[in-house]
Amino acid sequence: MNFPPRSRFTSLAAALCLLAMAPAAMAQTAVIFERTKIRIDPVAPVAEVPTKDGEPAAQLVPRAAVNYDIEERGEEALQLEYIHTLNTLTDSTGVAIVFNPPGVVALPRMQVFTPVDVLFVAEDGTILQIYPDATLGTLDQDVYAKDPVRAFVFLKAGEVAAKNIRPRDVIAGTMFTPAPPVLE
Repeated sequence: MNFPPRSRFTSLAAALCLLAMAPAAMAQTAVIFERTKIRIDPVAPVAEVPTKDGEPAAQLVPRAAVNYDIEERGEEALQLEYIHTLNTLTDSTGVAIVFNPPGVVALPRMQVFTPVDVLFVAEDGTILQIYPDATLGTLDQDVYAKDPVRAFVFLKAGEVAAKNIRPRDVIAGTMFTPAPPVLE
């Protein structure tokens, strides 16, 4: 079918306008991650500082709750080769990869060569294990938690030591809060 030149131009212009708007529409509907907050609560409020001979000292180090702004990502983030935010973590930010349902999964190898502290977190928010100063780009083997994990939480390298975060501390946040029971 032959269209007059004016109709072809109008059709082409309309098609180009639709194509130009498509990426903007897709960008608005695609959710890559959510921003949320977590609080890490120590199990015991103080920790004993051992002396050189192994005996506990009388000095006690206070342990306080620590707050972080987190970039929460779904488990599809394991398919990514690179998460830019892991290179720009600060002492108040982190990234969480959340698994639904919780499972025994390997710490992902990514093209990220900035060291991070990795928390392996159970469904109830309990920190199961900590892998400090991990460089995801140089992992030679898979690293698994002993038990199913709800999330990997990545913090700036050195945060675990600086804030005295330990296994069995508990993370409070929406990703670890179970839904209230409902009657059916």
